[in-house]
Amino acid sequence: MPGVVGELLIKGPMVIEGYWENEIANQSAFIDGYWCSGDLAKIDEDGFIYIMDRKKDMINRGGEKVYSVEVENVIYIRIRKF
Repeated sequence: MPGVVGELLIKGPMVIEGYWENEIANQSAFIDGYWCSGDLAKIDEDGFIYIMDRKKDMINRGGEKVYSVEVENVIYIRIRKF
């Protein structure tokens, strides 16, 4: 539904089918074969997707905890330099 913010679900050959031997994580991270990204997004009338926020403020990337505010601050600083 255009303009409504909701969680972005992803499905396709490039998306993992599940977490290795972790059924609890699979139950919370997948819905009907779609991976729940944790990104809050909206779609416009032309089909463009806009990432608005995150459900959680921490992303676990390869075992390293990355907080979304850290990423936002880096982007903000780089934009201001231009």
